[in-house]
Amino acid sequence: MVTEFVEDVKQQEVVTQISEPLTKKATDDSVDSEMNDYISKFLDMSNNARDTDTKEKHMSLAEGIKTFPKAAFWSVVLSTALIMEGYDTNLINSFYGFPAFTKKYGEYYPESDSYEVPTKWQTSISMAIYCVMLQKFVPWFLEFI
Repeated sequence: MVTEFVEDVKQQEVVTQISEPLTKKATDDSVDSEMNDYISKFLDMSNNARDTDTKEKHMSLAEGIKTFPKAAFWSVVLSTALIMEGYDTNLINSFYGFPAFTKKYGEYYPESDSYEVPTKWQTSISMAIYCVMLQKFVPWFLEFI
């Protein structure tokens, strides 16, 4: 059997033909043993990861909290922060309906005989929440770029 090898990529018409079979050198045994060791270590790690993954998937909630307390705590903190962020965005808008808030920060309209927070202030206060969010999250995001 004749095997062809392209010697020069720029001159593909120049091809060297090798007719004798390739044989291993004396150092190939050490390379083979190193490769076998590497493959066996990789397979051990892979099997260990698969077993651990299966164990964690079938773990109860209590066992998971006992095994990974820091991860459980971080999950609670992050979830609480996200819930409070959503709560804050809606909480400000609900103040406009409170009589004490409208009397203190609103303007008196004699036509309706009541205090109301002007629309431009309602919009400004509502948008200020999102500006604060950007102020908090943009620097954090830029750290990862």
